[in-house]
Amino acid sequence: MRTLVFPMLFGCLLFKQCSMPTEAVSPESVRQKTEDGLRQYFPHVHAAVDPQRHAILALTCTANIGRSAIEKMAPMMQNDPDIGQLKTLRVWGPAIGAPTYKYLFLGFDEYAIGLDVDTWQVSVLQGERIIHGYQHMYAQTCELSSRSASTGD
Repeated sequence: MRTLVFPMLFGCLLFKQCSMPTEAVSPESVRQKTEDGLRQYFPHVHAAVDPQRHAILALTCTANIGRSAIEKMAPMMQNDPDIGQLKTLRVWGPAIGAPTYKYLFLGFDEYAIGLDVDTWQVSVLQGERIIHGYQHMYAQTCELSSRSASTGD
């Protein structure tokens, strides 16, 4: 596959005669694909994409998931083929003028799993290390208190 992509990309750059589907990797498209991919595991997920910081933050909108459970989930991010596409985008994105993402964060109420796309290393971080006011933002975005009261989650 890569052997076919490189000559095509080189030809496009050299002759500037083909249009690459950059809308497929637009921040809105990446946000939607992130939510769609995670919804089977986290039905109330909310994602945000920040091209300037090269980061994607997906809030799982779950409550009371302990650090040990999160640590067990962390290695799964490295093996997910959809997440692997971020590596490809990181390499080829600049050539087609698409934003690239160095960081993917999967957020829980207190902690987040962080994936550095360049090194492919995962770590579990306090949410506050990602964004100041993380827990408040998480609760507000996920509307945890109202959802818990109304659905029994």
